[in-house]
Amino acid sequence: MAKILFKNVNVLDCTGAPPYAGQVMVEGNRIKAVAPQGATIPAEGARVVDGGGATLMPGLVEAHSHLTFLDTPDLEGLGFVPPEEHILRTVKNAKKMLDQGFTACNSAASAKARLDEAIDAMLAGTTEPIVRPAWNDTVLIKRYLDVGARTLLIPYVQNVEEAKRAVAATRYPPQGMRGVSGCTRANRYGRVKDYFKRVHDEMCVLVQVETRAAMAQIDAIAAVEGVDGVFIGPNDLAADMGHLGNWQHPEVWKVMEDAAKRIAKAGKAPGILVGEADGKRCLDMGYLFVAVGSDLVMLARGTEALAAKFKK
Repeated sequence: MAKILFKNVNVLDCTGAPPYAGQVMVEGNRIKAVAPQGATIPAEGARVVDGGGATLMPGLVEAHSHLTFLDTPDLEGLGFVPPEEHILRTVKNAKKMLDQGFTACNSAASAKARLDEAIDAMLAGTTEPIVRPAWNDTVLIKRYLDVGARTLLIPYVQNVEEAKRAVAATRYPPQGMRGVSGCTRANRYGRVKDYFKRVHDEMCVLVQVETRAAMAQIDAIAAVEGVDGVFIGPNDLAADMGHLGNWQHPEVWKVMEDAAKRIAKAGKAPGILVGEADGKRCLDMGYLFVAVGSDLVMLARGTEALAAKFKK
């Protein structure tokens, strides 16, 4: 076990006492002895380090930090940084903390939700994860595909051109414009040998229609090659129709029922998000995939129900 004797140092022992001239013996990763300067500490077999009067103290412990985004001015932009770069940033910042005297650090959270891990977990079972990018953006879509997403829900598609752009972002050339990388999480870093042969067959593109303008073109949008389904956003649609906060308005229901028929006529799958009470109604209208809940709603209602049991 390596032994190091630090001599000629100002010892800050963190007991509340002021620093004093002393010497410290470290054996392995433990402080074995501390003594005033001039006292005798057995140093047989130890490497002696002259501290030159510098301050020596136990390692600092950082109990709450965020190693992925230290010294980062743009936290929002970190959401677009791929996982591999986050790892490099974490290593860099960990070294910076070590250089500043922190020998233990609890990194409380990452700036980037581990979408890749969530996708892997769901694909290991019977669930196909649907990933909704923030926008119909080619670069953002590529990043989601490269971490393993296979089904994308593209928001606020208004016309045929935007639907075609969404599809093109998911296809490699010459069918589209997705950037080619032979080493991504999606292809297990090059271990899936037939990835490029089958990737387009395993892709599912869902476009979200949320306005009257998009509804007017829904037949043409649904007919775009590569669009597998059209998803209706009731709340945004209701707001655009002048019924903000009231997606249950009869006029909105009439438009949603008509949309389901038009999407199905184009040979594509109609989808929608509604409350649990309206799920069966939408299925009866012809919607083939119906979202009937969300984690936030279930958490809110669940905590309300739990609290109600204990209220007097």
